[in-house]
Amino acid sequence: MTTPTIENWSILFFDEAGNEGPKRAARLGGIVHNHPNITDGSPVVTSRLMEFNSAMRTAVTKNRKYLLGKPSKEFEFYLSARNERLQDYDRTL
Repeated sequence: MTTPTIENWSILFFDEAGNEGPKRAARLGGIVHNHPNITDGSPVVTSRLMEFNSAMRTAVTKNRKYLLGKPSKEFEFYLSARNERLQDYDRTL
């Protein structure tokens, strides 16, 4: 079984009701490839993000492991504006 890849991704934060905002449950949003149930090139928002490893370019959600392609330009800008790096998100969430 091939591990799906998410390209043009961002880390998104949602509360239990699905409202976006800071300090809430993290999920990945992006364009998925090689997913067994989703058409290649489709936009997705994953289930809750459980692990994130920028060095290994992997993320584990509640339901699946993903390989990470390039983050979105918007997410890179967000990190830069907050003086953060991808490594700041490395952890088990």
